[in-house]
Amino acid sequence: MQHKEFNVKEEELKLIRFYQNDLNSAKLLINVTHDKVVTDFSSATGVQIAFLKPDCKRVFQDVQNVNQMQGKYYVVLSTQTLIAYGNVIAQLRFTFPNNKVIETCMFAFIVDESIMSDDAMKSTNEFPVIQKAIEAGEKLKNVDIDGIIAAGELAKGAVKKSGDTMTGDLRIEQGKIFRFLNAAKTATVASLGVDGNGIWYAWSDVAAQGIFRYDPSSKYFNMQADTNLVKKADIYANFVQPNGRAFGINGSDLDTITSSGYYSGSNLKNAPEGMTQYFYVEVVAHGTGVHVKQEATLLNSVSFRKFYRIMNNSVWQPWVELTPNSKDGTTNLIITNDFTPTSGAVQNIVRRGNSVTLMLDVTRNADSTNPIMTTLPEGLRPIGSLTTDVASTDGTMSRLLIRFNGEIHLDTKGKRYRILQTFVTN
Repeated sequence: MQHKEFNVKEEELKLIRFYQNDLNSAKLLINVTHDKVVTDFSSATGVQIAFLKPDCKRVFQDVQNVNQMQGKYYVVLSTQTLIAYGNVIAQLRFTFPNNKVIETCMFAFIVDESIMSDDAMKSTNEFPVIQKAIEAGEKLKNVDIDGIIAAGELAKGAVKKSGDTMTGDLRIEQGKIFRFLNAAKTATVASLGVDGNGIWYAWSDVAAQGIFRYDPSSKYFNMQADTNLVKKADIYANFVQPNGRAFGINGSDLDTITSSGYYSGSNLKNAPEGMTQYFYVEVVAHGTGVHVKQEATLLNSVSFRKFYRIMNNSVWQPWVELTPNSKDGTTNLIITNDFTPTSGAVQNIVRRGNSVTLMLDVTRNADSTNPIMTTLPEGLRPIGSLTTDVASTDGTMSRLLIRFNGEIHLDTKGKRYRILQTFVTN
């Protein structure tokens, strides 16, 4: 390849020669000066070179930059530039902002005929930019150019078909749906959308059934597909509170507590034996709710007792105690102010089954006005009132009365009595 440098302003031009078959190898180096002074052409927006061939046909080629600030360029001569042998005249054209154009003086070089030249190639005009514009114009006949420009601007912000990321909102009209296609893109396998009533839903075309539905008006979410979640219809959630504790029913009527669950409270109406203490109550309802079982457990620091009863066809049966020996134990008795205990460890009563043994060691005060010594608690009282005579430590006899309501009376004052009595209770 020949490299031939010259100055287009020089009066003497060196003879430059190329051959027709110098294909992609004829590189013309050009130094452009002004009055032989290196000039900065870096502000040029475009540089082209035009060739006038011996057959008067023209070829335009773009020029490549070597160093614009020093006016140095090069061009590789095209096939059409070299196809006609003889003198070829060349001229550079510089385009600057504000439509300013400068053309250099013309210079020439010689193209010699190649022995192996191909006569099949014909010399033609070659205007790359103009030719492309003409071809584009032919293709764009009857085309809305403004519409294409607008579409191009719109396409700049469009999301690619695949591998792209959307940064804004994706909006879809109510009543429209997302369809998920099978691998062959021939059928819908599932859909997701919001219907005309604003209900958000998912549908499986494969299973031909709904997956879920959400109604914003009722704020109700319905899982239609089989799931490992526990559905509302699959479980009875009212056995206990959400924290696992029993429902509080203080002061409630146990006759009205018929829903299955765990409850607790005191001062309950229709409680076992009319007791007002704190009970734990377990309820199990059967069938339509006219058959119910209740279990009530009295749990305190003194005794443990458990009862149950049945509702049969909406009629409650009496309570039955499940702990018949729950009343067994020793109870210390409280002596009234009219008596003085003469032993600190004897004033008590012991129950075993239905048998009760009373043990007292007391003296009725001389100034006493009330014969009541103490009152026995419920469950420790005789079935009926009992009367007997007891002897004091010095042999003085006195009447002892144990009433059905638990009152114990002693008539004689100022004497010490050691009392040991056994009787039957319920």
